[in-house]
Amino acid sequence: MRNKFLFLPALALCLCLLSATVCAAESAEGQMFGTDNKVALHDTLNYADFVAAYNDICRYPLQDYGQKRPMGDDDAYNGIIDDNTVMVVRVGKDDKLRSVLLIHRGEVTETEREKLGEIFAAVNIALGHPTTNEGMLSIARVFNILKVADTEMTATRLTRRDIERDYVFLKAYTGNNSVLSILLEAFVTGNGSANERES
Repeated sequence: MRNKFLFLPALALCLCLLSATVCAAESAEGQMFGTDNKVALHDTLNYADFVAAYNDICRYPLQDYGQKRPMGDDDAYNGIIDDNTVMVVRVGKDDKLRSVLLIHRGEVTETEREKLGEIFAAVNIALGHPTTNEGMLSIARVFNILKVADTEMTATRLTRRDIERDYVFLKAYTGNNSVLSILLEAFVTGNGSANERES
């Protein structure tokens, strides 16, 4: 078993960058959908069930995921994936998931890109995204649009018809382009669109 103290720099990094990342993402997403339309990621899924589902299907499980701190009216749960990747899940007082934030530090090599793609897919599957061929192709298409090795800010969305909302993903780099973040939030657009798009 790996020494959990090796993960402390990653967790500290996560906490330092969280507020700035969320502010930048909310600003960009607000231009796309309007902040009044923001909703929970799922109507019934809670944090414990999400973590259990994610860890059951992903080769890169969350560790030490019970740590939390206040974040506005919500709680932010910090989970460590490995030495350079962490996940922060924002949970409301009603135990509903508000956002998922992935933070990765260091160069995004092809190996790291593949790892992040698996994590990205596992997050969406744990949130109930269909695992049909069409569903998996949709997840892969959205991840490819984000271009995680490219430092340019990119936003895209994935419509979840089954739960009547759009999942919006925003990729950004901070720390002199040494830290990658991907934020997932949900919006109700009311336009019925089912197409992924880049912004």
